[in-house]
Amino acid sequence: MGRRPISMNKRDEILRLKSLGLKERKIARCLNISRNTVSKYLKEDPVAPVAVETVAPFSWDDAIADHEVKGTPLLVLWEEFKENDKMPWSYSYFWKQFQKRCSSSILVTMIRHHPPGERLKLIMQME
Repeated sequence: MGRRPISMNKRDEILRLKSLGLKERKIARCLNISRNTVSKYLKEDPVAPVAVETVAPFSWDDAIADHEVKGTPLLVLWEEFKENDKMPWSYSYFWKQFQKRCSSSILVTMIRHHPPGERLKLIMQME
């Protein structure tokens, strides 16, 4: 006696992941289902058309110029791209990618040298 069939969402996800080139074992691990189940649904519909979302690309150069020259906050840039359906990422991922591409946004650090015991003297005086 077989188990109940999987949901259509999982079935569509199996087909989508296969179209991306993932192996059956990897798909099974991602969806937390049996490898045999993945194999079964791929055999039933091996060449099913999968709707792939196309996202109009945005320009990193424009984003960097808006941020550096005009001073536009990154959150505002992300929201504008999101409204125009040009941004498939979350804000945190967008921010990380922006930091990689924009050299002037690298965090600046300063090394402070303290003579030994100097800070302890200040703490002792405060008490």
